[in-house]
Amino acid sequence: MFLITLVLFHLLCLRGNTAVDRSQCIAPLGMENGAIKDEDITASSSFDSGNVGPQHSRVRTEKNGGAWCPQKQATTEPEEWLQIDLETVHVITSTETQGRFGNAQGVEYAEAYVLEYWRPRIGKWMRYHNNKGEEKSATFDVTNC
Repeated sequence: MFLITLVLFHLLCLRGNTAVDRSQCIAPLGMENGAIKDEDITASSSFDSGNVGPQHSRVRTEKNGGAWCPQKQATTEPEEWLQIDLETVHVITSTETQGRFGNAQGVEYAEAYVLEYWRPRIGKWMRYHNNKGEEKSATFDVTNC
């Protein structure tokens, strides 16, 4: 199983009894349309920054290598990461990943990832937990694709 840590910056910081109407959280934040700028997407490493650098990690895009690829081959240990600086506080209700098709030269994808977010008030990264307090990671069954 491959594991890539997907890191989003400044995600969630609710104060007091603030309630969020999740039905209003339906708009994409800009990884497809470019609203999130290339310079706000960074990574632990890149195999070839010009061809498969973090700026190429956008969904539904086949520009250059069509994906971000870390310098080393991914392993089950979360060593490589992709970080997206959203610049302001957001509530994230879903995430989307996409593998690399590479113009039919290879189908490559992450089989699993974990989600972490930065908590500015306590100055540390936190792993995403569900409403039961269980640490969650996304895993994908690709045997039927």
